[in-house]
Amino acid sequence: MNSLWSITVEDYEEVIRRAKEAGVQPGESIEAIFIEYMAEKGQQPFARNEFNKEELISHLTEQSVKLLKINTNDKGVQTFEIHKKEEK
Repeated sequence: MNSLWSITVEDYEEVIRRAKEAGVQPGESIEAIFIEYMAEKGQQPFARNEFNKEELISHLTEQSVKLLKINTNDKGVQTFEIHKKEEK
């Protein structure tokens, strides 16, 4: 099961800071640090689903939601993708 979260840029920056302090290398998972941080804040995911990433992106963009997907490779280089509903 996958969880969907609504976070701020400040939340993301704090999770990254904690990951660096913990010695997490670029491209490694920071999920455990993220979950712990959100628990500290008392914040829960706003939804859960059974979709994989591609299915979820497709489903959400069909509903006119715009998404920003951040990918990080094993060297720490990030790429950004914006997904939105296709115009017909």
